[in-house]
Amino acid sequence: QLEKARSYYQSVLKINGKHMQAQLALAQLAAQQGNDRAFMTWAEQAKRNNPNAFMPVNLLANHYLQNKQLDKALNEALIYQTDHPEEVAAKSLLARIYLAKGEPQQAKYYLQEVIDNRPKDIVHRMQMVQILASEGQSEDAMESVEQILSVDSVYLPALAAQVKLNISDKRYIKAEEQIEAIAESYPDSHVDKQLKGDLLAAQMQSDRALDAYEQAFAIARTPS
Repeated sequence: QLEKARSYYQSVLKINGKHMQAQLALAQLAAQQGNDRAFMTWAEQAKRNNPNAFMPVNLLANHYLQNKQLDKALNEALIYQTDHPEEVAAKSLLARIYLAKGEPQQAKYYLQEVIDNRPKDIVHRMQMVQILASEGQSEDAMESVEQILSVDSVYLPALAAQVKLNISDKRYIKAEEQIEAIAESYPDSHVDKQLKGDLLAAQMQSDRALDAYEQAFAIARTPS
């Protein structure tokens, strides 16, 4: 009931014309209806009325990202981060934008800033792992994986990354052991079967790899 929702948010603004959450909600309603002009009007108004708030900037930057306007997204994030250099969320946003722009070195810089401020953060560490692995820096990537697992020893994305790194480095026995451990910890997951397929494919066992991938697909497409 979008029209009723819009009416309620507008009634909030009659009481408090600078109410940020109401303005952002109206922006999101406009986006849902494909009204880009209204979205920009409300989002910019929320940013203007709340110059120190990150939420309007984040909303605008994500809108630009979704529409492949990467330079505009970067501009929004950089201006905010310059004025709020200690804002960790802005650094996280910049890392995402630089990844989207295909600039991994800049992305790594801001990811490291986030990680340094949040020692137990595993999401940003995983992003770092993915960049390092894509660059062929397997030792550094493995070190980051181990740091994640020291925080959460059964974090599945990190366990999977560990296996993939071992496969890339031809440590097949170690990878096999880790896949078995994943199967024990996550018996209902398709991930161990998919990783088994990756391992067999790396060992040039195409038929067995295909069988493992088919098993993974059958599990993944089954609603839990």
